[in-house]
Amino acid sequence: MAVNNRLQASAHQKGPFRAHGDATVSVEGRVMHFAATGPWNLEFIEALWRVMVKATSQLPQDGRFVDLVEVRGSAWMTPDALQLLSNCIDTAVAQGFRASATALVIPMEVEGRSLMLPKLVEVYGRHRPVLVHTDAAQARAALRALMPDLDLAESGP
Repeated sequence: MAVNNRLQASAHQKGPFRAHGDATVSVEGRVMHFAATGPWNLEFIEALWRVMVKATSQLPQDGRFVDLVEVRGSAWMTPDALQLLSNCIDTAVAQGFRASATALVIPMEVEGRSLMLPKLVEVYGRHRPVLVHTDAAQARAALRALMPDLDLAESGP
């Protein structure tokens, strides 16, 4: 069963500053799928974390899952947002939610790709293998090769 939490930055804002960015998070079988449009700031990553926590309740009990992260628009994020993303991933791993792999899908035309891609690979790569693709279909095929029992829909959120 898929869980779609459409993250509207303004709806999840808790601080005095406006969140920048948008994302859809869904869980289908063994796949936690993030479709995110940047750029992002700290307030957005805080809101994304709240949605992620809700979505983890839908992951398989055995803990085997993968992340599919599709970046659209811009990959830019503030340094404090990148640090919070790193801290959130560390917290999730400490709580037993560690993806077997993460596929980052960042098309060549995404703003900030060349500078942010190495930083994102570093953040995710501390805890799991990271596959980098420019096309979502290729990323899905690579994830299937790693974990053949994935329930991986051809179309994302």
